[in-house]
Amino acid sequence: MAFVTLSRASPEFKSYLLGTFSKTHRAKFSQSLLPHVETEISTENVTFEIVPISEIKRPTFFVFIYQWLRINRLVFVLFPFLFLAINVQEPVFDPMLMFIGVLALIFLTWSIHLQNDYSDHMTGLDRYSLNSGSRAIQKGWVTASATRTWSWIFGAGALILGSLILIGIPKLTLLALFVGSLIYFSHYAKQGLFKTKAWGGWLQGLLVGPCLSIGLEVLLTGTMTLTGLAFGFAWGTMILFVLFLNEFENLVPAVQAGARTWIGTLGFDRGREFLFRWWLLVLFATGGFHVIERPWILGAPGLVVLVYFSGKFLKNLRRLTSPAGSGMIAIRNEGYLLFMLAVTLWTTEEIFFNFVKGILFQ
Repeated sequence: MAFVTLSRASPEFKSYLLGTFSKTHRAKFSQSLLPHVETEISTENVTFEIVPISEIKRPTFFVFIYQWLRINRLVFVLFPFLFLAINVQEPVFDPMLMFIGVLALIFLTWSIHLQNDYSDHMTGLDRYSLNSGSRAIQKGWVTASATRTWSWIFGAGALILGSLILIGIPKLTLLALFVGSLIYFSHYAKQGLFKTKAWGGWLQGLLVGPCLSIGLEVLLTGTMTLTGLAFGFAWGTMILFVLFLNEFENLVPAVQAGARTWIGTLGFDRGREFLFRWWLLVLFATGGFHVIERPWILGAPGLVVLVYFSGKFLKNLRRLTSPAGSGMIAIRNEGYLLFMLAVTLWTTEEIFFNFVKGILFQ
């Protein structure tokens, strides 16, 4: 077993991070030599364990793809599509453009996830936190260099497919330019707003909430409605909850890596209280949407179930007394399950609502 310790100032440091220093070995970060919180990032010394590629334990291809591309996170963009598609009153504006749009959305999501994995690895966040990202680079399954390359490939694919959509629906051009600019400066620019500005995370709620909802509705129907916009804002609050939940779990690692997050600026106590109140806002936003846009008798059962399970999560959140320990991971897992419960209940309600409406008004 061989180890190599390098400082950030070393000319070889970047090649070890990228995984380009050798074609036969991987440089895995040694978790036993983590620097202290007060260590300056510029003077950080990193110890790598040099492992032959042949000795790295790899999962099956499908498990690797699932974890590396974070397939489970596609729910963030596919649920809005499902919601709007279920509620389309007229025939789809252009089925081919719809298919192209969904494929572009998936490619873009994968590109952003891979870019974030690459950036977090290079800046150190994924070295300090043992739970952030896909962990594919840290486990030696793939190099950071290959991850960046595939991010570019998926990004190029999304750009090409998006251009075809704009040819078919020119009215989306301004929205596409706005969204494209936000995505680039948030994730792909050298000083990405997502990790260098405390308010950068809020842009994700805007992008995956109202902006995505407007774009998908125009793609499906050729126009937009207040219902679609209201859904976009409600969905944006849920997306931000997941984001803030991850920031809360990685509160200490983010400080170590020099990343700026909204929860990081608040600190542990205020961040915990903010997360508590934000979930209440999610309940209010999604509950309000159901009351206004749907018969209350259909929305009430799901909302009651969600409020019931929210009680346990909020109680456990308030019981946390320190950002250290397994409690932070447990809260992240519990919060994400709550998010998925909300998605499942909402999906079930929409399917049932449209089924009943179809019977009554056929």
